[in-house]
Amino acid sequence: MPYEKTVLAHKVTELDSKLAALSDDSLSGILNRIIHRPGWTTPVEGGLVLAAVDALRAQADGIRAHYLKLIEIADQIGK
Repeated sequence: MPYEKTVLAHKVTELDSKLAALSDDSLSGILNRIIHRPGWTTPVEGGLVLAAVDALRAQADGIRAHYLKLIEIADQIGK
């Protein structure tokens, strides 16, 4: 696929929309309601869910770091 600025611009805007959708408070609200149910899980199952949440947090940190690096590098192109 040949490079087109309009395609790239559209994809960057779409990326921002997808990242913004991840911060939708309703998702964390749903999960928090579930995990606070009385007798929701065993300690072992809770540990598994905690590990999954930690992995998602690390991925979110990585996405942000990668995005910032992309901006830094893109800004240097053509200078």
